[in-house]
Amino acid sequence: MSSWVMGSLGRFLAVACLAVVTTPALAGDCACKPNCASACEKCCEGSAECDKCTVVEKTVRRPQWVTEMKTVTVTEYEKQEKEKTYTICKKVPHTETKTREVEYTEWVEKEIEKLYTVCEVQKEEKEVEYEVMVPEKVTKTGTRTVMKKVVTPTEKTFTRMVPKEVTKTGTRKVMKPVWEEVEKEYTRMVPKEVTKTGTRKVMKPVWEEIEKEYTRMVPKEVTKTGTRCVWETVKEEKTRTIKVDKGHWECVETECPSSCNKCCKPCCESCSEPKTYMKKCWVPECVEKEITYTVCKRVPHKEEYEYTVTVCEPETYTKMVKVCKCECVEEEYEYTETVCEPETYTKTVKTCKHECVEEEYEYTETVCEKEEYTKTVDVVTCEEVEEEYEYTVVECKPVTKTKTVVTCKKVPVEKTKTCTVKEPVTKTRTEEYEETTYELVKEEKTKTYTVCVPVQVEKEVEVKVCRCVEEVIECKVPCKDCCKKCCGCK
Repeated sequence: MSSWVMGSLGRFLAVACLAVVTTPALAGDCACKPNCASACEKCCEGSAECDKCTVVEKTVRRPQWVTEMKTVTVTEYEKQEKEKTYTICKKVPHTETKTREVEYTEWVEKEIEKLYTVCEVQKEEKEVEYEVMVPEKVTKTGTRTVMKKVVTPTEKTFTRMVPKEVTKTGTRKVMKPVWEEVEKEYTRMVPKEVTKTGTRKVMKPVWEEIEKEYTRMVPKEVTKTGTRCVWETVKEEKTRTIKVDKGHWECVETECPSSCNKCCKPCCESCSEPKTYMKKCWVPECVEKEITYTVCKRVPHKEEYEYTVTVCEPETYTKMVKVCKCECVEEEYEYTETVCEPETYTKTVKTCKHECVEEEYEYTETVCEKEEYTKTVDVVTCEEVEEEYEYTVVECKPVTKTKTVVTCKKVPVEKTKTCTVKEPVTKTRTEEYEETTYELVKEEKTKTYTVCVPVQVEKEVEVKVCRCVEEVIECKVPCKDCCKKCCGCK
């Protein structure tokens, strides 16, 4: 609404400003012929002898945009907290102890006699002859040649090798890997499923029908009344004061300047007679005026309305229920067993072979050069000498001996043993169990929620307004006599 008011105000001010702008444009026109004023101005501008052209100050109203502060009513929303009460249904548990008969299996021990065969060990003694080599020591004499040491000091010339590093190139054999694809046979164990049959004890269900009570929540629609906020748009008339320029045009008689200009001579008969011309001037008159405009406002008011709520009510009903009891029964069943069987398959494998390849390489070798030097050395010489000595020799001689050997034999013997075996026996027993039923109880709770409430606030807004500002300007007015003769004005 405020934007519409601002737009209409702007359009009105723009029209007023255009009216003011066009006003001073007509101030310079002559009251006589249309070409009179323009001819006089050209006369004054072009001639150096026109000394009597006067400068006159004129008051002109020019439009100018001004920023002003304006008070505007704005609707803002404030948050308010409210409380409402609502009903909740809670489940209250009731536990009841009941009894029932249960079948169970009990294992009973039983003694059984079994025959089994055992291999017993029997021992036998035998005499066995065997030969043994018995060692004997024998002393003997012999002759041997012995070398005796004789030391003689002598001066000798020696040659020693001095090491020196030399870089050489050589050829060496290198083993380079070569990859080949070879087919190889492998054996793998492949799992295979085999179906077998066996006996097992199974609990089979026996169904019985029992009457049972249940509680269910039945939805029901309830009509309630509430209050809500409704906004209505109301038109309101307001007044404001504006300034209007109610000026008018006036014709003022003005005398031409007395001095005659050379440029005016061709059109003037005589420059002696003083002449006047009518000049049109705008006389401004600013008047304040009150105007009426319509504003649309949103007004809130409360109204009652009806709404439907679904409420759940508890309802008790009976139902026939199937109850399952389990009985122990032997039955044959098939089961699958996974057996692994060997399977041969071939596979291409990459194998690496090494080939011997010759290649050149550089290596550093330590070379020893010969160097002679002299030194006094004790020379040991050996002389051969024969001598007698005694030595002991071990000789083995065969001797026959006897020994008793024990041998063992396995003899099968039948025996009996008593085994304890467990057999299943089905029995019944009574046991107590707890049954829980739930009852629905209504409970009221309060909830806080936030509501946005509209509030009208006055704010100051910047508005651009077109104002007429008075300005003083200087205008050149030509001489009286010269222009009258030039234009032919009376």
